[in-house]
Amino acid sequence: MARQVLRGAATRASQADVDYEYVDRCYQASIAGEASIRGSLMSLLAMRDLDTMRARAVIEAEVHREEAHNEADAARAAWTQAKQKVSALEQLDERQRAEYDREVLHEQDVEADDIVTSRRSRSSQLRMLNSGDGESV
Repeated sequence: MARQVLRGAATRASQADVDYEYVDRCYQASIAGEASIRGSLMSLLAMRDLDTMRARAVIEAEVHREEAHNEADAARAAWTQAKQKVSALEQLDERQRAEYDREVLHEQDVEADDIVTSRRSRSSQLRMLNSGDGESV
């Protein structure tokens, strides 16, 4: 899930870069085009208002781009943290499996020892009984 969030944030950041570059190019082109036009005071004021709107669009696009990059950075950090957690859990799982395997082997050894020990003690008891029967005859 963190990977999907990261992909989406990176896509939005990339799109914000493209939007900013487009708005900035339009603004720069309008300034260059209007510098060559000479006209009345009214047309100059109208162009100034238009330039103000275009400048605001550039600033808004830049703010949007910054927010998108911050979101991508936060998503990247969250993804890194999630990746580290998964790695830690996998290592813990491996250690638990190894511990379980050791316990199972130990239990099997104890069972085998018990079987061997009980056979020996029964064998010893049978020998003692057999040797005791032979003496009384």
